[in-house]
Amino acid sequence: MQVGFPLNKKWGLSFGLRPVSRINYKISRVEQLTDPITGKSIDSAVTGFEGNGGAFLPTIGTGYSFGNLSIGGSIGYLFGRKEVTTKRALLNDTVNYQSANYINRAFFGGVFFNAGAQYAITLKKDKDKETLIRLGVSGNLEQEIRATRDVVRETFITNANGGTQRLDSVYETSEESGKMIYPATYTMGFVIDHKETTGRGWLVGVDYVIGKWNDYRYFNEADAVQDNNQLRIGGQIRPKPSTNYFSNVAYRAGFFVGTDYIKIDKELPQYGLTFGISLPIGNYSRLSPGQFTMVNLGFEYSSRGKNDNLLKENLFRVSAGLNFSDLWFNKRRYD
Repeated sequence: MQVGFPLNKKWGLSFGLRPVSRINYKISRVEQLTDPITGKSIDSAVTGFEGNGGAFLPTIGTGYSFGNLSIGGSIGYLFGRKEVTTKRALLNDTVNYQSANYINRAFFGGVFFNAGAQYAITLKKDKDKETLIRLGVSGNLEQEIRATRDVVRETFITNANGGTQRLDSVYETSEESGKMIYPATYTMGFVIDHKETTGRGWLVGVDYVIGKWNDYRYFNEADAVQDNNQLRIGGQIRPKPSTNYFSNVAYRAGFFVGTDYIKIDKELPQYGLTFGISLPIGNYSRLSPGQFTMVNLGFEYSSRGKNDNLLKENLFRVSAGLNFSDLWFNKRRYD
């Protein structure tokens, strides 16, 4: 959810709230354990991995235009939680082993900054059409987020309701202070924008994104992540508006290619195709003549990993959004 409005012709303000990440998984694994010294088989084990949590970022930002140059930035508070649980039970016909439960529960929060700049250059201008190229850079520096965590190591039994009941606490600590290092990310690119007075137009954009995920740390520990990069190319066509509804629709398409920031055994190649349309909704109320609403629909196919990677997946995503705009505080000509 994002809201933006102009303070004057050159100055704007925005604020909103968006999710940054989500943790939600539950995986079970059955395996044969071996002695790390002799290599001989020991027992079978059932291990359950479960994760919950996520991060959110409320922000407030502003931007100002100095002629062809526009600069802006935003400040927010990145907060969330991360809870990871691992349960293991050993299977043995003669020896009764107690099941083990490992819990890591963390809460984090801290101020988050990002900024950007854009410069517009007129390539061609006539009385009824104009073509611009806009050069832009944006991103954030490496940032430190405060965190606290609870760590529990315990044995348990499963009760009649399917829940767990503690038998003994092997190790437990609460509210351990630490920090999360959020890495720097940078984006640079350009957009060629062609507009006509008739309302017809098109644009083509290219972005190159760099993420310094090798610098990520969570309580001074690295994770299975790596530096990544991604090239994104997309375009939009807007036909000449007429009485035909679909002539008032904006059509978009694009693709991206690069490497994923997750690293399991080696680099994960990633690519995808995207399509989208922007559907206008008419406003027939005389009480609010300045309102304008767009329904944005997006379709995406992406793939990461190859047959020689441990992780390989194909993803189809459908997204929908509403874009509301309105004219406020108009000075009346007549009372």
